[in-house]
Parts: sequence; C-alpha cells; structure tokens
Amino acid sequence: MTVRDPLGRPEKASALARDVMAEITRQDARRSTHAEAEARARRRKAVRSHATVAGVVSSCLILTTLNLTGTMPFGRQVEDPTPAEHRAAVRFTLNYAVREIDGYRGEHGRLPLSLNEVGAPPDIEWSYTVTGAGRYQVAVTVAGVTETYDSMRDADGFFADVRGGR
Repeated sequence: MTVRDPLGRPEKASALARDVMAEITRQDARRSTHAEAEARARRRKAVRSHATVAGVVSSCLILTTLNLTGTMPFGRQVEDPTPAEHRAAVRFTLNYAVREIDGYRGEHGRLPLSLNEVGAPPDIEWSYTVTGAGRYQVAVTVAGVTETYDSMRDADGFFADVRGGR
C-alpha cells in the first residue's frame, strides 16, 4: 500500500497504517450495510402500515354497507325492535334520567333547572318539568313510545323491571 507524506511524496505505509486503513474500510462497509438494512426495514414497515390502513378502510366500508342495507353476514336480515323492546329502551332511558336528576339533587341540594345540567343526551326526546317544591316529572319518547315518571312515585318500585327488583 502506498501513502503520501505531508509533502505529497509517495512512501511505503507501515503495517499499522495498513491495518488502520483496512479497519476504516470495513467500518464504512458495515455502515453502508447497516444503512441499507434500516432503509429496507423502513420500507417493510411502510408497506405493513399501508396494508393495515387498507384493511381498516375496507372493514369500515363493509360494515357501513351492512348497516345501510340492513343485511348481516350470511344473508340474515336485521329485525326491527319489537314494541316490548321499545318499551324496555324507554324505561331504561327514563331510569337513567331519574337517577341523574336524583343524583344532582343530592349533590347540589336542588333540582336541576333543565336536563342539560345532568348531561342528558340531546338526541333523545325529553320532557322535564319541576312541579313543586322538590317534585318533578320527566318523560321520554323513543321510537314513538312515551313513558312519564312523577317523583311522587317510588322510583325503585316503578323501575323494578329495570333495576332488578331492588
């Protein structure tokens, strides 16, 4: 191996210089191989991530289509809820409202002025009226089925079917 001295003249490299140059060359090769491996890993990760996104998008489209057509897998049709199921949904929702109103009264020492104060969902048809000192009526309508609760009634007895008979 020939190296150049500080003045640019060729001179024979010592064994140590040759070893150092060989090690530098090996490290450069390893760095190059490592960088290529990292680039391959990044490409594989990108392909996997694109495949995951594609899978999620396809699943969403399939579920949306099933929802819109009312068809479930294997040709089963989604059945409309029965009147008893509508009534159960109304009672469950009404029970929720009564519990929230009574919880608010216990926490604040007064009835809420509106169901917004107890966080009632806006997509349900509600009616709430304070009827006297500490008394109220709340009505809920779901799918055309309406039920009303008056706070003069025993809530546990009124909602025994929803609250498990307690």
